[in-house]
Amino acid sequence: MKDSKPRLILVDGNARLRVQIVEKLSPLYTVQDFALLSEALRYTYHWVPDLLVLSANCAQGSYYYGVEAIRLDPVLAMLPIIILLDENSPEQRDLALRAGATSCLAKPYKLSSMTRAISSALNQSVEKRWESLPQLQAEALRSSIAVFRSVTDRIAAGQTIPYQDIGSACQPLLEAVNADAVKLVLQGVRDHDDYTYSHSLRVAMFLAMFGRDIGLSRQSQNVLTIGGLLHDLGKIDIPPLILNKPGRLKADEFEVMKGHVPATLRLLEHCTELPRAAIIIAAQHHEKMDGTGYPNGLTGAKLNELARMAAIADVFSALTDRRVYKRAIPPERAFKIMSEEMQPHLDMHLLEKFRQMLLDTRLY
Repeated sequence: MKDSKPRLILVDGNARLRVQIVEKLSPLYTVQDFALLSEALRYTYHWVPDLLVLSANCAQGSYYYGVEAIRLDPVLAMLPIIILLDENSPEQRDLALRAGATSCLAKPYKLSSMTRAISSALNQSVEKRWESLPQLQAEALRSSIAVFRSVTDRIAAGQTIPYQDIGSACQPLLEAVNADAVKLVLQGVRDHDDYTYSHSLRVAMFLAMFGRDIGLSRQSQNVLTIGGLLHDLGKIDIPPLILNKPGRLKADEFEVMKGHVPATLRLLEHCTELPRAAIIIAAQHHEKMDGTGYPNGLTGAKLNELARMAAIADVFSALTDRRVYKRAIPPERAFKIMSEEMQPHLDMHLLEKFRQMLLDTRLY
């Protein structure tokens, strides 16, 4: 079975630097390292990687011809390639891109710059595969990633985002839900390296399905879709090593993680005319029925029903998501955990409705 983590091959002639890079990337990726490109290419036929990180100092002769050879190989032609340049010059970047590199990174670079470059290259590869999906599902994925990115970009630029723009961009997702065309959308986002986006998309679709199942109007379903897609927006500033840490977070790390809720609410202030229901989903999806949730420790009757629905969709998605540190839990196991171990936390009546809905759709 394939690794939960994306597979990377690193090629660099500097042995000490390879050790440092592998150590830093290992929490997020499964990494194999080599001194020479020729050695790495022989290995790829036994262990097909998701991405190649290639230093300009590693190839026998010019790395330019090595990348060209990869692009002519039918097995490796679509492999994302990041070139680590020895100098930050337009000429070197142009040479690497002409050879077929996906992107370039000039030395010296920060770990955060490398992880962003790797994530971006992996996501380009995943999003390229969306082009082969039926039009409805492909448009649902394209529009959702576009609005997710545009919201953060426009907020960073100090711009406001009209609710109408977000609502229109979420319409293809809602159309996929009401056409019972959800499965390919969920499969399409499964390997996306932006976990905040992929998790938010799943929550949005589960909430839209839940809303339809209990008889809400299309307008209300659209609000649920928007609330689900934006509910974790504040996680964009959480360090990847905390966001993707296996096991229990330390107390200080958990405080950082909890900060994504108020951060999300601050970001949503830039979304004009956003319905109160979407804000409630973002504000209360980590609250628990027994008052042990955050950020406000709300209990039972104080929890909005939409927030109770969102909490169920959020937990189910988190359990059944594939993460870099764990494989996806089967739905039946997820529901067992939710109904037995999380009984004080979740609305059991709504949980049973959610479970029955997924059984009826035969999504899994």
